[in-house]
Amino acid sequence: MKNTPAPWSIRKQGIGDGSCVVPVEIIGADGFTIISNKGGLSPNEPWKAETLEANANLIAAAPEMYQALDEMYEYMSDHFKGHNFRPMLARAAFALAKAKGSQV
Repeated sequence: MKNTPAPWSIRKQGIGDGSCVVPVEIIGADGFTIISNKGGLSPNEPWKAETLEANANLIAAAPEMYQALDEMYEYMSDHFKGHNFRPMLARAAFALAKAKGSQV
């Protein structure tokens, strides 16, 4: 894969008061800005600063989650051929293909 190298980190620029979305960026190990959300007031939306932060944490963890899932998939497909694991392996294969940009 040719994604921005891990680890990805979060750069916050401001404060949220629960109704204000704060500016947040996800930055790759090489300094590349992966995502930039400039924020803004959203009084009529369910978005809050804590939601933006939780989403940023999830996105920033993507490279490590991908690597862990890929390693688990490889191990399980080689060592666990039982029927009980097939649905989990199928979901893992789907998620990995989606992350690679393959048609799913």
